[in-house]
Amino acid sequence: MKALQLDKAQRYASVSDFIADIEAYQNGFATRAEDAGSMKQLQLLLLRHKVVTTSLTALLVISIGFMWKVLASERHAQQSLANAQIALANVALKDGDITHMTSALEAVPAALRDQRWHYLAAKHDSSLGPLMIPGFCEQVTDVCAVPNAPAQFAIASHEGRIGIVDVVKKQLLRSIDTGHAGELRLSISADGRRLLARTSSASEAPLYDLITGKKLRSFPVSHSDEAAHPYLQTLALNATGTLAAFADFDSAALHLINTETGALLWTKPFHPLHMVFASHGHVLALIQHQAYDLTGLKLTDGSLAFHERLNAHPNSMASSPDYARLVIGLISGDVEVYHSNNGVRIRRHRVAAMPIAQVAYSASGNVITLGGSASQSLAVSRPLSLFHPGDLTPTGSFHGITAYTGHLPLSVNHRSGHLLTQQSPPQLWHLPDQTLATLLSGGDEGWSCHFLSDTTLIARGEGGFRTRYDLSDPRKPAALPSPFARNHTISAVHLATGLIATAYSRNSLTTPGSALSLWKSTKDGVTETWSRPAELKNDGTMHLHFDAKGERLLRTTPQPHSRLIIHDTRTGAVLHDFKHDAYKAIFAGTHGHIIAISSELQPDNTQKGSIAILDPQDGHVLASLDHDSAFYALAASPDHRLIAVAGSDRFVMILDADTLAVKHRFRAHDATISTVCFHPTLPLLATGSADHSLKLWRYSDATQLQTFIGIEGLPRSISISPDGHHLATDGRDRAVRVFELEHH
Repeated sequence: MKALQLDKAQRYASVSDFIADIEAYQNGFATRAEDAGSMKQLQLLLLRHKVVTTSLTALLVISIGFMWKVLASERHAQQSLANAQIALANVALKDGDITHMTSALEAVPAALRDQRWHYLAAKHDSSLGPLMIPGFCEQVTDVCAVPNAPAQFAIASHEGRIGIVDVVKKQLLRSIDTGHAGELRLSISADGRRLLARTSSASEAPLYDLITGKKLRSFPVSHSDEAAHPYLQTLALNATGTLAAFADFDSAALHLINTETGALLWTKPFHPLHMVFASHGHVLALIQHQAYDLTGLKLTDGSLAFHERLNAHPNSMASSPDYARLVIGLISGDVEVYHSNNGVRIRRHRVAAMPIAQVAYSASGNVITLGGSASQSLAVSRPLSLFHPGDLTPTGSFHGITAYTGHLPLSVNHRSGHLLTQQSPPQLWHLPDQTLATLLSGGDEGWSCHFLSDTTLIARGEGGFRTRYDLSDPRKPAALPSPFARNHTISAVHLATGLIATAYSRNSLTTPGSALSLWKSTKDGVTETWSRPAELKNDGTMHLHFDAKGERLLRTTPQPHSRLIIHDTRTGAVLHDFKHDAYKAIFAGTHGHIIAISSELQPDNTQKGSIAILDPQDGHVLASLDHDSAFYALAASPDHRLIAVAGSDRFVMILDADTLAVKHRFRAHDATISTVCFHPTLPLLATGSADHSLKLWRYSDATQLQTFIGIEGLPRSISISPDGHHLATDGRDRAVRVFELEHH
């Protein structure tokens, strides 16, 4: 087109220029007429050298692929290393080695710290941290819980001041100035009305009205120019604050004084390590330093009420919340429990390989221990351990106690469950083992519990019978008339219709009478709708579940019969009966299919689990999902669109009930998860485990909202009240337990 331009200046200047452009075009070069840019020049260059260009392109693709493979391999290697470190941390936690657990977790890169990592990292310190109250966090000499005042403690400072603090609000409520600086020790009467103080360097011990802070009177006591031995208790008040026990510092002399009159009642040759007034108010129980005895002295005259030989040298002693029991920690690692009134030993049990430095009772009466060292100068770091008060079986451990040297007194507020250490600053804990109600059934195993309404619970009762409880006042549950069949320990409830199904458990050797019954609950009580007789000698049941409308009842039977049986709830007639080996089965999904979980023992002695969706008409498996660990827990969400499954791998999976697609997966416990339950109105999930705890989770982001500890055995069932206020659990435990939920 350049040759045809009208403007002469725009045309070729000569024929030779025109010919040069034609040759350039024919040889693959840019012409002057094109005025080609750099990209056009590059394009023509590549076209002129097609073989080279193709080779370079292929080399570039191969190089990119190689680099991508190298990067992917590196990412895989980093993830594998992170998984290995998390596995090492988990083993260290199981062994109680928090130092190595922390080291393993710190080796995981920040970008690879997933929910598993954060779950384990939280175990490093389960305390609420140091209590920073200005004036009462430096040079703390004693801490003492205020009875009957939730979350309140008295803290003594070396300056001679006593602060009454609220550990929840982190506030100083009031203070008392004793006027004597030094090693200040405290004792508070069990009614929470009087406080007794004593400083080793002072010759008087003042008694205060704890409510007003007013000094009532003072008593002459021995003093010492040297600081008192930190492990000796030299003062104690009785329940009403009318009697005070004082021990001399440098001599074996124990005095009992009437605080109303100031009169000395008696003096006896004892040097107490710890002393406690018994619950009936007639005896002072004590253990002595470097003595192997528990001694009880009558308050009337100081004469011997009882004398018991201990198994080893005692380090500490504490009373139960009702003062009826005494727990003693021994240097041998044993714990011994006694009646405080008569000195009769209840139990002795070896709970640790190291000395028990401190003991205490939790708010619910579980025994708390803190290990120590035989040397008073060796700094150690031990967990707080929790034990069931009946047989001293372990029910939990809590890490985070900072290093201390052999002696670290613990004070527990039995109203709120808070624990405070005597450190500077004090370290605060909350042990959530308080129940609203503990229903003692007389047995040690239950299978299921269900709320019938906001205030009515069906659970194990006296003798193991199905029993209804009125929880209008959850702290004072009342058993209601219950006509359920004897030994029907398996149950299911359909809230909307008031239907209750009960059956014999798989443990029943014989099933006399009805093997399965259906009941109707109304405001007037419970009446039987129908029952079905046993068809086999041991016609037991693993699990029961109603469909969404309460029209069908699914019964899972155990091996060797292993059947899924669907009953019409109107008549009890069998609608479908098909062979399927399942541990639990439920109705779920938008089509009302059956979802079943099962586990199979492998040749290597491990178990693998599977989840299956079955057609409720013929039992045909529509979909399934295999898993490399056993399944024990299964539940459907209130709308039946989600299911939760869990088992021996300690993880929870939230699945789509129609497709088994995994929606969420998270680590929830330290041992096998045995039961799960969806919240009735909120996207929350409750879980129970062989690690002796129950937890409440927001499953969308694996946020732990609430924890309950101190469950004696394996929880088999969890139920949440329709209003979301309460949670109940039953299982391999001596009791059915009811807890208060904070999230509802």
